[in-house]
Amino acid sequence: MLSVLHVTSTLAPEAGGFSKAVIDLACAQAGQGQMRVVVFSTFAAGHRLDAVRQRFEAAGVELHLAGPTRTRLHLHPQTRRLLRRLAQASDVVHVHGMWEDSQHRAAVESRRAGRPYVWTPHGMLDPWSLRQSRWKKRLMLALRCRRDLNHAAALHFTTDVERDLVAALQLRPTPIVESLGLDFSEFDSLPAPGEFRAQFPQIGNRRIVLFMSRVHYKKGLNLLIPAFAKAAAPDDVLVIAGPIAEGYLPELQRLIEAADAELARAGDEGSGAGPAPARGRAGLPLRDRVIFTGMLHGRQRLAPLVDATVFVLPSYQENFGLAVAEAVAAGCPTIISDQVNIWKELSAAGAAGVVPTDESRLTEMLRLWLNDESIRSAHSAAGKAFARRRYDWQEIARRWLGHYQALVGRGG
Repeated sequence: MLSVLHVTSTLAPEAGGFSKAVIDLACAQAGQGQMRVVVFSTFAAGHRLDAVRQRFEAAGVELHLAGPTRTRLHLHPQTRRLLRRLAQASDVVHVHGMWEDSQHRAAVESRRAGRPYVWTPHGMLDPWSLRQSRWKKRLMLALRCRRDLNHAAALHFTTDVERDLVAALQLRPTPIVESLGLDFSEFDSLPAPGEFRAQFPQIGNRRIVLFMSRVHYKKGLNLLIPAFAKAAAPDDVLVIAGPIAEGYLPELQRLIEAADAELARAGDEGSGAGPAPARGRAGLPLRDRVIFTGMLHGRQRLAPLVDATVFVLPSYQENFGLAVAEAVAAGCPTIISDQVNIWKELSAAGAAGVVPTDESRLTEMLRLWLNDESIRSAHSAAGKAFARRRYDWQEIARRWLGHYQALVGRGG
């Protein structure tokens, strides 16, 4: 039985799609019954991993943790010792993410043990990502990351788009393009319609425009909030579901206030009347129509996909977009930007509407979709069918066994 070691810097739900992808892949591989699957991760103080432990135990995944860490590089004195032992006991090592100490140590110990390693950067080598904290990342590449990457047996990209974006770095390893996936047992029995509305009774029977992802400036909420204000009906609500990045809430509040003020100005110009509260074509003020749910866990995260009229993710950069894949799999009509790396395949299948990262274009599409049920229905049906064909974790896990065997067979 082939033994694979996955190495990451975090399994915390707060990390969003990155940690979920590692967890889901490991569980799907263990479920095949042909691999011994081991996961190593560091963790920070305050991260609750009880649910992860339980899921791994149920799936037969062996988990090793080092922490708590207290630095941005996730340094911990146990990391080197644990990874040395785990790499020696593995046939192949699968490294996830970039920049932290765990990835570097995994590469070093894999080379020392003579084990091939696969590296999945999860979008962190995308040009947009490399421009964030640019000089620190350039220094890390020069000091150790480029060497670690170039000694990998293969680089894994989740889309052709990601592979092509990273090509400019001229890294040596063979590329593997393999999608992330979904556990369709969750989508075979979705929450009942109205379950999400019952959790948030202030929504009532009003239509929902749903944003569900990590709430971060790169996700395009500076486009979505004003677009919603202009395109939505007076009583529609914008639900923002997900953990809010540290320090970002004041900016969200400013965006809402600015959109309210713009609606007020538009109303004044149209009526010739004096100042009045912003009400979005005589509806409630926008500040009363934006609902923050916080992070939704487990099946709870699927409930808004059942009740929403449309899901929107206008990100400036999205390596894959597990939330997008979940939305189309649930049959929720979906609008994304052309910076979500799965946009080409979704657009070609008629599974999602795609717009550039432009407020006016997003407003135009959102208004059209909200006013045309036939468009929403067509994309809903196409999305569900496409997701079933493309994003099944069981099929993806079977292909990974073949990838690993090939790497072990040629000695990395």
